[in-house]
Amino acid sequence: MGTQGFWKDAFTVAAAEPLNKDDETWLDSIAEKLSARSLAQPAILFLESTKPVHFLAGQAVRFVDPIFSLVIPEHRLQRFAELLENRKAAERLIKTLERQEASEAEPKSPTPDREKP
Repeated sequence: MGTQGFWKDAFTVAAAEPLNKDDETWLDSIAEKLSARSLAQPAILFLESTKPVHFLAGQAVRFVDPIFSLVIPEHRLQRFAELLENRKAAERLIKTLERQEASEAEPKSPTPDREKP
């Protein structure tokens, strides 16, 4: 293997794995909780601005895993770290938050008053 072969793949990033149903359900519940607290816009801004460091955040969660596992089940922390590192998960959460914000912003059509007999 020459130096060209080494450098060709030196900076490649592995493809993001597809999300399973549990991940989608978890992301949807996070989006609902953020929207219920009117934090969807700040969350979208935060997620969009920190995209380049999501992988590092996942690694940080893995680093503090021994401490947090006293309070949070270890398998949940591991899956959370994997989701942080997965670009598709962040995009899915952003799209879900945007969709919920758009549906809340739509004006509700008033129901016609029925005449009382």
